[in-house]
Amino acid sequence: MNEQRLVIVCGLGNLGLRVAELAARVGLSVSVVTKEAREDRLREARGLGAEVHLGDARDGALLRKAGIDRALALISTTHDDLLNIETGLDARRLRAELRLVLRIFDQNLAASLEETLGGARALGASMLAGPLLAFEALGAPVLGAVDFGENPLLIGRREVDASSALRGLTPEEAWNRCGVLLLESHADTSLAAGDSVTLLTTRASYASLCGLPKRKRASLTRLVRLGRRVLGIWTSSARGLRAVFLMLLALIAVSIFLFQRALDLKLVDAYYYVLTTVTTVGYGDISPRDASSFTKVYATFVMVLGSMTLAVLYAMVTDFVIRERVRATLGGPGPALSKHVVVVGLGNVGYRTVDELARLGIETTVVDRDPDRALLGADVEQGSLVAGDGRLPATLSAAHIEHATALVAATGDDAANLGAALTARRLAPRVRTVVRVFDGDFARKVEEGGLANVALSSSRAAAPAFVAAALFEGVLAAYTREGDLVALLESRVSQMEDGMLAGESAHAKGTRCIARLTATGSIEPLAPDARLRNGERLLCLARRPFVVRREPGSA
Repeated sequence: MNEQRLVIVCGLGNLGLRVAELAARVGLSVSVVTKEAREDRLREARGLGAEVHLGDARDGALLRKAGIDRALALISTTHDDLLNIETGLDARRLRAELRLVLRIFDQNLAASLEETLGGARALGASMLAGPLLAFEALGAPVLGAVDFGENPLLIGRREVDASSALRGLTPEEAWNRCGVLLLESHADTSLAAGDSVTLLTTRASYASLCGLPKRKRASLTRLVRLGRRVLGIWTSSARGLRAVFLMLLALIAVSIFLFQRALDLKLVDAYYYVLTTVTTVGYGDISPRDASSFTKVYATFVMVLGSMTLAVLYAMVTDFVIRERVRATLGGPGPALSKHVVVVGLGNVGYRTVDELARLGIETTVVDRDPDRALLGADVEQGSLVAGDGRLPATLSAAHIEHATALVAATGDDAANLGAALTARRLAPRVRTVVRVFDGDFARKVEEGGLANVALSSSRAAAPAFVAAALFEGVLAAYTREGDLVALLESRVSQMEDGMLAGESAHAKGTRCIARLTATGSIEPLAPDARLRNGERLLCLARRPFVVRREPGSA
């Protein structure tokens, strides 16, 4: 095997196999270390030309046999965070400068690991797949998400049509007018209808380009939710309670006019007096002490009336809270929504999907078997949660699937996801179905068979980032495009590069500088003739061409 062209892949699950396949496609030699694996995966890995070593990746002798002394990087892809970390530590003990790429589900742990272990990347497939599922549900596919400084960005793929805001714009005009950075080099030519472009932009700009509804303002969203809660308290209350409450409110209204005349008050003063009496505040600034006996007796009646009104109101609120808790536990119907997205499963991937949709101001209803788990941390209200099996018609009906725009099935079970999508199709034929599946080949078959609108393999979506992290430093996101592995990198200008032209620096590194972070934290496009400044942060594009061709969609 070639010096520094070898990567060691630990684990041969779905992700491990896809990583090994993509690494081979970009011309890397691959050595696989796995304790156990399905026979078909072992056969496929060997078919890629990979050396397969059966055993525990924490075994130093086995790692040496796999070629750790000459490897470019070690990529650990098992489902166990601690096992991946331990494998990385053992590998570093054998070779301190080895680049590590570790699969870590816990993103807080991942961030701490990257700070502690220099030259290590900790990636989570759920973090990478969440935005993809969310935008697929809206019919606006994305290739990945990028955080550059404090700027959350998306990598999108669009075809310029006659109505596109990009039509007729040069790359500079696309940035100035639409806030879009074009990742392919279009020189200074204008974009024409039929051009297919890969772009980097904000969520709001991408949503606008794709014709998605404008995001609701946070204050408006909170107001709508509050109004829905108040309406829910009223509609869910027993008819008897509602009738009594309306009768009491009518008596309070009559009392305002009665006290206005009896105490010779202005209307607003009479309203103030009745409300202070009903709520048992009684400031004493208005008093019926010198009024007639009837007025005094009626005032005591209003006091009792107020206590009854508050008691009925408390009963209605308590009844609503208990009903909602029972509904969530037993999987009863949630509040009536329309044009929402139903997300089945709130594990790691489902959580990221809901979070991404919340950023866009899209209302969601979550279906999960464990309501307590589902309510932890995610932007999910009690009223937008249905507990139950997403494959059952009753559960999806409770989530108002017939009024939803899309269903995202994101559980860890392929069969459950496919079952939920098929049930949704039966109940609401027009709903868009997006399912998460683990195997890339199966995902393609699901789409070709018409079982779902989109079948996304999280391992296939995540594999480019793992391979790119093994090849380049500072990888923010990666995707495959027309025979290339494309990576977005963040780099910092060194003292030696101070004053150098961006094009010269990029050529020396084998990358293309596309933007930099300004002192205010905003993004500024970078022309090849721009001068670099020491310490500034750059956003660069790197490509690695495929040398081994596979069928489209197989990786």
